[in-house]
Amino acid sequence: MARKSDAEKVRDWLKRLEAADKVYKTWEEKYRSKVLWEYYLGHQWKEQEDQDGKLRYTINLIFPTIETQLPSQLFYYPKYVVRPSPTMTQTPGSNANERATLQEDTLNAFVRDERLGFKAETFLGLLESYFRFGVLEVGYSGDWMDNPNAGKPILKENSNDPVRSSDGNEVLGPEQVLSRERIYFKRIPAHQFRVGANAHNQLTRCDWCAYFEWHYPEDLKRNRRYKNTTNIHSTGKMQEDASPSSYVDADEQSKFRDMVKVWKVFDIRAKKRVDFGEGNEKFFLEEDLPLWEDGAPVVPFAVLMKHPRLDEFYPLPPVFNWISPQDELNETREMQKVHRKRFLRKFMADPSISDEEIAKWESPIDGLLLRGKVEGIQPIPDAALDPTVVRNIPQTKEDFREISGVAGERRGIAESETATQANIIDVASRVRESKAKNEIASWLAQIGKLALYFLRKRMVLPFWIQLNTDLQAEGAEMQAANVVGIYKQIQAEDLDGVDTEITVDIQSLAPVNEAQERQDWIQALQLVADPLRG
Repeated sequence: MARKSDAEKVRDWLKRLEAADKVYKTWEEKYRSKVLWEYYLGHQWKEQEDQDGKLRYTINLIFPTIETQLPSQLFYYPKYVVRPSPTMTQTPGSNANERATLQEDTLNAFVRDERLGFKAETFLGLLESYFRFGVLEVGYSGDWMDNPNAGKPILKENSNDPVRSSDGNEVLGPEQVLSRERIYFKRIPAHQFRVGANAHNQLTRCDWCAYFEWHYPEDLKRNRRYKNTTNIHSTGKMQEDASPSSYVDADEQSKFRDMVKVWKVFDIRAKKRVDFGEGNEKFFLEEDLPLWEDGAPVVPFAVLMKHPRLDEFYPLPPVFNWISPQDELNETREMQKVHRKRFLRKFMADPSISDEEIAKWESPIDGLLLRGKVEGIQPIPDAALDPTVVRNIPQTKEDFREISGVAGERRGIAESETATQANIIDVASRVRESKAKNEIASWLAQIGKLALYFLRKRMVLPFWIQLNTDLQAEGAEMQAANVVGIYKQIQAEDLDGVDTEITVDIQSLAPVNEAQERQDWIQALQLVADPLRG
């Protein structure tokens, strides 16, 4: 079989992406992901304004419900816990515990570095999981600079003797040297992420995954990892065609005019990564994926899905099931608003009443005077609003509370009739909340595992970390004052040589846990002081 050209390979991937895009678009339209986001923002009417040009009545329960759940799920930086595998600790003379502690301190130090954007990116990923799903990419990035000693012999440390290769020749300085490196955390918008058409619930069991970004051609040409960038064709103004760009609307094409749509494909089966731009016939990048210790490819994405669908990659967005009661409540309150506006006093007058007398009624009174056969002047009664409209409001709110799992008390609104009822609802809500925290903790642990991998395998330059110090512990001030004791410069090899398991301390995610833990301790102390009380 003849070997395929680069142009044929690019076309093959475009066909796969086109098929994957159809699957994604079908899912997005079925679960109305774009509409869900608009509902969160408060745009919940197809026609936002009424006949008078005023905004329709909207009681946005979706926004406060999500805002209530988010702080209880991810409020602080997570505390990573790294433990050595049982086989490592059973080895005589092993320093596995010390190395695992060093990994733990390193990982916690990096995720707390505000320059890396861990907290902001994970929060956005968590927010997007309510409407689609959250995707976070973890990777390594290095900056290079021209080497002033390029072409000159590299000298041994503390010596004027040159370093020599195995064949005896002097080792010369490279043209460029690494000046700065970092681990990065980047949220990938879900609408830019694709998986193979026959995808599985777990990303690592899919054939491939990919995402696209828009770049200026000059930025691609400056990327030292990219090749075949001499003649780049921009795709921001591409006409409708059979490629995945065909789903980009006119506004987006205008926004990204003169830019290149670059696909980054991670072929999990072939353990390869390829980058290419639509409209271009050659790969910008083609390389092997890094491997875990067991030989499996490292897929640098952590995906958060709140409600998976069986044997499908794309999940059930939580907000999808909140729309019906939200619409019902808005329509009910809009009916009340329309009825109230219609209740402007109107009157009928007998034709025998003179215009002079009528003028007294017409100005400056708010009532509208109408002529008719009545005795004297009588108000026109307004049509009564069906009482079932008002009676439906509590039931609608109850439906929303049951679906979302967040009671009004959690949003700062008293809805329960008794304290017992409120307590029962709160307990049920916290059970669902604990499940969500476990899912998020697993997602964060996956992010931490990827970050630690790139720290161990890609970092070249030495870096400083802050060792773990419990500021509440006895003698913490003295320990903090000893800067040499709490900061340490290490290199990547210091983190290697030990097999570890990474988890997240769920208690570290939210302040609610602290209050609950404090209450549990108080109850325990009361039992110790008075055993008969229990």
